[in-house]
Amino acid sequence: MPLPKSINTINNEIIRQRLIDRSEKVLQRTKADMIQIYIEIEENKMNEYTMTFNTYMNQMKEDQISAPVHKKLNPTMINIMNRRFKNIDERLLSQYKIKSHFFVQAPTIKKN
Repeated sequence: MPLPKSINTINNEIIRQRLIDRSEKVLQRTKADMIQIYIEIEENKMNEYTMTFNTYMNQMKEDQISAPVHKKLNPTMINIMNRRFKNIDERLLSQYKIKSHFFVQAPTIKKN
């Protein structure tokens, strides 16, 4: 958000600087609040996806128990799937940590 143009019309330098500083603090606080909201949204989405995934995995396990033999996955296929899911999970967790680190660090970095 740019500063109001009328701020430059204030003749008293001390008052003008105080208003500029105050405006900057409000802007930083707003950015920090928005970042917190984004983080909470992403955490909620992650929890929803985790619950959905767990539901599907439980259904697949149940199907493996009750399905006819010709529709069941063999142990090798199940192991491959589990390893793949683990790799995907580790990758997503790594990206989440990188984004979280960025959102924590970004507000503290000052532009020149």
